Amino acid sequence: MLRNANHENNDPQYRQAGEWFREQRRHCQITQAELAEQAGLGDTGMIDRIERGEIAMPRSMCTAIARVFGVDRISLAGHYKAWYGDKAAA
Repeated sequence: MLRNANHENNDPQYRQAGEWFREQRRHCQITQAELAEQAGLGDTGMIDRIERGEIAMPRSMCTAIARVFGVDRISLAGHYKAWYGDKAAA
């Protein structure tokens, strides 16, 4: 199955990524709306779908998400590759 940020899927790695994403957001004690604002996103829809494991987090979000979550960007990139592989959309 081709992994693509624009198509839903049931890949367990996507769910694992979504769970991590949700846990980090909750650890930061911020809402999806606050995360969207702090990461420079237009709305919470994408965050909700990432957290539910429906879509991959776009690579273009990694730097902003690492900054908001207070995690190392390189570490997040390693997680990203493990979750989504090389075929996730940019």
